[in-house]
Amino acid sequence: MKYLLAALFLLVSSSIFSQALDKEEMVAQRRSSFLQNRLSFNIGLANPTGDFASTNILDINSGFAGPGLVIKANYGYMVNKNFGFTFDFTNANFPVESEEIEELTKNLYSGFATDLVYNVENYNLSQLTFGFILSIGNSTKFYINPVVGYSSFRFAEENISGVYTQNNIGAPVGASFSERVVGDNDEDVFIALNAGMDVPVSGNTYVNFNFQYYSTDYDFDGYLNYSDSQGNSGQIGYSFGQDVAAFHLGIGLAHYF
Repeated sequence: MKYLLAALFLLVSSSIFSQALDKEEMVAQRRSSFLQNRLSFNIGLANPTGDFASTNILDINSGFAGPGLVIKANYGYMVNKNFGFTFDFTNANFPVESEEIEELTKNLYSGFATDLVYNVENYNLSQLTFGFILSIGNSTKFYINPVVGYSSFRFAEENISGVYTQNNIGAPVGASFSERVVGDNDEDVFIALNAGMDVPVSGNTYVNFNFQYYSTDYDFDGYLNYSDSQGNSGQIGYSFGQDVAAFHLGIGLAHYF
């Protein structure tokens, strides 16, 4: 009888232990049904829109910005399969469409200077953002990612040089001169919307397609530095604002782990 009871005890214990293992396996499966960390890197096109992209020389709001390069790094922490939080760094350059500005500049100096040379650097934008991500899909994943963040915007520096034919500052005809127009960086808090998809390529690695749109305003306290070959120099201060709106289209790799 005692052997029968022992055998029954072992059978019941084995059944309880097996059920416990099954529950643990189910919990483990649920936990492993999604990977909590997502890291992505993108490179692509930064395309200005609105006043920022306008080349209307008669409109003071025109930014004359052209399409440039954007790079982006994004880390996401998934709370569950469909929802998580993100941290993002973005840097974008916008070249200046300078033909109209150069023509206007040369017209302004017509009759006063010759051998005019005009060049302008790029606008530069850096962003740090925090947001949340909503994702759907098991294989290919589609997502939207609203963010809020801090941005720093660098004005496009302009350089002008030439030789005087006449002037009203006492420099002789034939004296060379240069002017450098600089705008200090401005910072702003902004909101933006990311969206895109991850397409699986190997294991937990995906090809990522990302879209971002943002719009904000920056104020600059700039100055113009003047100097010539006769030792004359000076600085003129000025303030202005610039509306900046753009969308970024990027392609890269995303890895879940």
